[in-house]
Amino acid sequence: MKTIGRYQIIRRLGRGGMGSVYKGLVPVIDKVVAIKLLDPSELMCDILGRDKLREIFTFEARTMASFNQPFLVTAHDFDEDNRGRPYFVMEYICNNLGSMIGETYRLERDSRIIEAATVLHYGRQLLAALDFLHHNAIVHRDIKPQNILVTDEDSIKLCDFGMALVNGVAFSGPANMQIGSPCYTPPEQRKNPDGVDGRADLYSAAVLLYRMLTGTLPGMQSFSLSLINPIYDSTWDAFFIKALQWHPDDRFQS
Repeated sequence: MKTIGRYQIIRRLGRGGMGSVYKGLVPVIDKVVAIKLLDPSELMCDILGRDKLREIFTFEARTMASFNQPFLVTAHDFDEDNRGRPYFVMEYICNNLGSMIGETYRLERDSRIIEAATVLHYGRQLLAALDFLHHNAIVHRDIKPQNILVTDEDSIKLCDFGMALVNGVAFSGPANMQIGSPCYTPPEQRKNPDGVDGRADLYSAAVLLYRMLTGTLPGMQSFSLSLINPIYDSTWDAFFIKALQWHPDDRFQS
């Protein structure tokens, strides 16, 4: 593929169930951008159908186009390619937290540890992004390292809103379809994904912070960072004990 719409394609960056993301160039000015193209797998087409997938894709683009917040990826163009497949255009950011910590599809394996000051730096930015989303009645529902891009200026940008719940509205698939990454998803989202609120994202954010600090997932083990690394004291333990509570009423509420 040499072009998508008016954009010249440099290479494909990745592929998921919904489609592919490409690195491309804006004509004339040669600005590098990321382009997400709806090109679903056969399995996704069988599960949801092409019309529903197109609806989800357009919903994601409209949601991202509405953002005006420094730690969220925004969409700034939308069109169809010569085969009638919709695509939208975003800023290009080459790095993400998943690759930084070396997390693979085998989530049970330990990942790289990030120093506390950097975790706090990224964590504050992520929480600012979530504060904006939740204030605007948007629940991301898929907070994980691969969905957090890291810029050359060492700030983060939250991306991938295909699973987002906006004003209580989201796409609906089969009843047994998992929404979000299992290791980062709170219990209430597994049971009733359309009934969650911002506290679900806060649980996932806490799992992410724990993962960066320890290289492991909290799971059913103790949340005590002080037992894993002596540089952490009881203040850190108290934070994660509250942030990782299974019942949303027992967690941080905002």
